[in-house]
Amino acid sequence: MVKNKKLKMVILYMIIELNSKNYIFNRMKLIKLMFIGDYIAKNGNKMNIGKTISGITYRYYNQGAFSEEIVNALNDMNHNEIIEINKDNYVTYIIDDYLRFKVNLTEKEKKILNFVIREYGDYYISSILNIVYNIPEMEKAKPLEIILK
Repeated sequence: MVKNKKLKMVILYMIIELNSKNYIFNRMKLIKLMFIGDYIAKNGNKMNIGKTISGITYRYYNQGAFSEEIVNALNDMNHNEIIEINKDNYVTYIIDDYLRFKVNLTEKEKKILNFVIREYGDYYISSILNIVYNIPEMEKAKPLEIILK
């Protein structure tokens, strides 16, 4: 069981907001959007809060920034807060009726996540990957190196 409740709150918030805008997303896109949000929170110019929102570590993997912690949290949340569904040949998420917790994020954290969803939520994954790969830490990193913590 994943104990990082903040991570789960971020996941739940992102899924609720992406679904409310009818954006198409899968696990990979969700992870990349979360990375962008955490990156802006820690390193952004205007919305910087000095730390990541989720409190997790991202590493350089084949498809850009990745965190096993997100995958584990999604698995833990499946059939509790979220339901993983197959839709048109991809896996996405909807909110379950049963929630073990409520989203409790600060207004600054929500502002950052809303910005990411508004700016990038309707992008194709290839465009999001281009953004992620052009982040300086990604350009310098080698596979499996930590790129954000």
